[in-house]
Amino acid sequence: PPYGLLCIPMKYYSLPLFFLFLSALFFSFVIAPSSALAATALTTCADLQAIPSAATGAYSLANDIDCTGVVFSPIPNFSGTFQGNGHVVSNVSISSGASYVGFFSRLGNGGGPATISNLTLANIHVTTTGAYVGLLAGTSNADVITNVSVSGTIASASAYVGGLIGITDGSVITRVEASVVI
Repeated sequence: PPYGLLCIPMKYYSLPLFFLFLSALFFSFVIAPSSALAATALTTCADLQAIPSAATGAYSLANDIDCTGVVFSPIPNFSGTFQGNGHVVSNVSISSGASYVGFFSRLGNGGGPATISNLTLANIHVTTTGAYVGLLAGTSNADVITNVSVSGTIASASAYVGGLIGITDGSVITRVEASVVI
């Protein structure tokens, strides 16, 4: 007997059912996964601080965010996607006695690589006695950082202090700019 596509005997299945099957297959493998990756929109400094430890989700700035007057704690152990959308996070002040200090404490730490893109951090001030310090992150491990700009100051007399990142291992970093007084 003649067989149709995918070795399905055509005498047992009608053509409309076959196309329904193909449509369901297309939706489950092509359309559904992209909708599951919808980013969490961030609009305030409180939204930034609500990103959980070991976050692996997708986050996106919806507007510029001014953190003046907020006691800011670094976003801990981030392994997700952070899309700045060309927006600016400004006036962040971090004071800590811990190691791994920056806007993010650690990127790509345990949950897979992080992707940070199209983000500007302006007027960021970090004061710490700990090691592994940068305005963007204390450490970065196998991450992708693209089109990121940072400016501000770092006060630390410890080891592994950098303008953008304290220490990195295997990350791909392109189109970045750092204007930092250390």
